[in-house]
Amino acid sequence: MAPIELSACEIRLGNWKEGLAVLERELADPGLSPARSAILYNQIAWHLSLAPPEFRDPKRAIVFVHKALELDAERIPYLDTLGLALYRQRELPLAIETLRSCLRTAVRPDFDLYVLALCFQATGEARRAADFASRADYLLDLQAESIDRQRRAELLSLREEYVRGLAPSSE
Repeated sequence: MAPIELSACEIRLGNWKEGLAVLERELADPGLSPARSAILYNQIAWHLSLAPPEFRDPKRAIVFVHKALELDAERIPYLDTLGLALYRQRELPLAIETLRSCLRTAVRPDFDLYVLALCFQATGEARRAADFASRADYLLDLQAESIDRQRRAELLSLREEYVRGLAPSSE
């Protein structure tokens, strides 16, 4: 089984640490092509940003996604990862700018829309957040049959995070 698929299986089972370790071991191979290294750097950054809070490491994710972009600047999907990592790091203006640039070329903008909803929710702009979330929800419903299981789980995770942010705090 290829390392990315093995990592995805571990992560689906909730084994985030093991899933990341699989990718890091593969990345240590000195014979990797720059393109393959870029994919692995981005995948690690993605998981470090999307993981449950106890496994997140946004600073490290930003470093990894920048390495991916240095190796393969043409890969627009890497900017999605950067946007999510910047959001996690609470660099909200830069995250918003990055994700908005992704929307211009995105074939499936649902991910960008959910993270933008989270960004605007974090800035206190509830109406803008709700607008982005409703567009993402619409796309998720519209494409429900064609989205693979992994992507759907990731999108639902972001959606749930947004919905949790709507609940009044019990402080």
